[in-house]
This record gives sequence, C-alpha cells and structure tokens, in this order.
Amino acid sequence: MILRPEKVRLIACGLPATPANRSSDSSSSSNTTNNYQDRRNAVQGGVGVSGDGNTTSTTIVSTDQGAVQGGINAALAAINGTVATAGNANANMATVAQGVTSASSHLADVALSMLQTNTALANSLEGGVNQTSQAVTGIAQQLAQTQIAAQNDNRYLIAAGMAVVAIVGFAAFSKGKA
Repeated sequence: MILRPEKVRLIACGLPATPANRSSDSSSSSNTTNNYQDRRNAVQGGVGVSGDGNTTSTTIVSTDQGAVQGGINAALAAINGTVATAGNANANMATVAQGVTSASSHLADVALSMLQTNTALANSLEGGVNQTSQAVTGIAQQLAQTQIAAQNDNRYLIAAGMAVVAIVGFAAFSKGKA
C-alpha cells in the first residue's frame, strides 16, 4: 500500500493514518459489568490467598522476606562490635599507660642511683686530690725548712717546681671527676 506524504507524517507523529471523522460501515460497542463482592485477602509469609465467590485464587506477593529486620540486626551487631572493640582498645591503652608509668618510675630510680654513685665518686676523687695536694705542700714545706734547703740558693726554684707538680696533679684528678 502506498501512502501519501500527509499520512506518513501522521504515522510519524504517532497518529492514525485514517482521520477519526471518516465514515465507515463498521460499528463497535462496549459493555461493562461490575460485580462487587466481599474479597478478603489472607497474607502470611509472602503468600496471599483471596476468596472471590466460590473460587479461590492464590497470589504470591513478594515481600522483603525479613530483609529490613535482617539489615537492622546487622547494623545493631556492627554497632555492638564497634562498642566492644572501643572498650577493648581503652582497656589495652590503660594497660600500656600503666606499663609506661612503671617504666618511667624505674628509669627515674635508676637515674637517681646513678647520680648518687657519681656524686660519691666525685667526692672521693676530690678528697684524693686534696690529700695529694696537702702531701705535696707538706713536702715542699719540709724541704724549705731543712738545713740543706736553707743553704741552697735554688730553694725557691725547688718550691716553685713542687707547686707546679701539685697543680698538675690537681688538674689531672679534676679531669677524672667531670
């Protein structure tokens, strides 16, 4: 069948190719019958049953099958797990903090002991230097007082040499203290 361009345009627009006001010898009729009856539905577990007069029809209705409740339960389980994990982390951090505090206390005790030992050693070395210095000074005084030193013209030189030896000895012991 060959269509005219205006009919092709009507078809392209989704309209009928034949105008509605065209007369034809065919007729049509429509009849609607409404029957109102009690149609109760029984739905349980995703299956629906309805009664219509004396006939029974079964309709399967897809429901969430508990998916929403399952999602809520999963979310609650996740929250409870997070809370438990946070509680465990807090307990673990408290244990770590106690360990750090204990270690710090031990380090402070060790440092105090080392300080006391070093102080005692420094005092001992200082006492030794003082004794050596006093001994050298005493020897120098004795030499100065002896008859030999009195007759010797170099007595001042000997006393100065002994003083230098005392100073060098004192300096040597002082370096060991620091």
